[in-house]
Amino acid sequence: MTESQVAVSICMPTYNGASYLLPAIKSALSQTHQNFELLIVDDGSSDDTVSIAQDFARVDKRIKIHLNRERLGLGGNWNRCLDLAAGEWIKFLFQDDLLHEECVARMIDVGSRSGALLVACDRSFEFSPDIPDEFRQDFLKKRAEHSLANRFGDFAHLIEKADFANQVAHYPEWNCVGEPTVVMFRRDAIQKFGYFNTELIQLIDWEFWARLATNDSFYYLPETLATFRIHGTGTSLSNRSNKQFRASYLDPLVIQHDLLYSPYYIEVRNAAKTASPKVDLARNLFESYRAAKSAFDQRQIQPPETAKTIAQEWNRIRSMHPRLKYLSLTYFPSRVTGKLSKTLRRLN
Repeated sequence: MTESQVAVSICMPTYNGASYLLPAIKSALSQTHQNFELLIVDDGSSDDTVSIAQDFARVDKRIKIHLNRERLGLGGNWNRCLDLAAGEWIKFLFQDDLLHEECVARMIDVGSRSGALLVACDRSFEFSPDIPDEFRQDFLKKRAEHSLANRFGDFAHLIEKADFANQVAHYPEWNCVGEPTVVMFRRDAIQKFGYFNTELIQLIDWEFWARLATNDSFYYLPETLATFRIHGTGTSLSNRSNKQFRASYLDPLVIQHDLLYSPYYIEVRNAAKTASPKVDLARNLFESYRAAKSAFDQRQIQPPETAKTIAQEWNRIRSMHPRLKYLSLTYFPSRVTGKLSKTLRRLN
């Protein structure tokens, strides 16, 4: 199969994105690689999102529009995109982001030649005027520190799964890959490694990249081929203000739990054991649990509705992961017992 024959699904999950949608769709249609479908999956928008998409679809048959019968939420709508996508490759484009015209062509080229399951490029950042300077500076600083270029080198290359697993073990909550708009992956990754984990809201994309890249080949293309736009109604800022407990405490807790127990993260557990010094994943999980429990215990100082939501989310996560209920009873006693046994053996 030649490059020009490779089918791509450009997936655009939408929800009330009318203010930004027009340039996003135009950036998809301007791709030099033309063999693609633009799959727009709307999750119950109440603005002009659907009508804007339909106007484009009338004149371009590559555009397919799907309207969800009920709200699926962020991760649920991403997964619906995966179910509906027909391409060999899946390329996400969010409703408020942009693809440079060579984006799909360059990513397919390196992905096809390298045999990689996952490809990520670099991106530029565009901030709307309503973004505070403090947030902008902190955002750019953290993105530069926790970047593929900083972790693995600023050159095009395949990143071995063991090397990526080592980074995940050391930095489990830092997305060094980037947002969905900078990533392309083969559709068969879904059959191999599953869907986006809808228990997560802030780290949902990072966990999926980590799951793929610690189990299969990953290609880093250090070319700026997309634009990530940050504005006051974006998901990251919304999560910081409206869903802080879930984003700041429960997401890391679920990540730490899966690193220790999920069959998809065997490579990470191996990397943690062989690191120097070793990475104690069990202790990291306990510390994450303790931080979440402390935040949960402080819920009563929140407004009643927020406190109720925090309690519901805490109980839901603990019911879905029964091991969490026993962390406070088992971690420190077992660690103390283990250290005491070693001390007694040395004395004898």
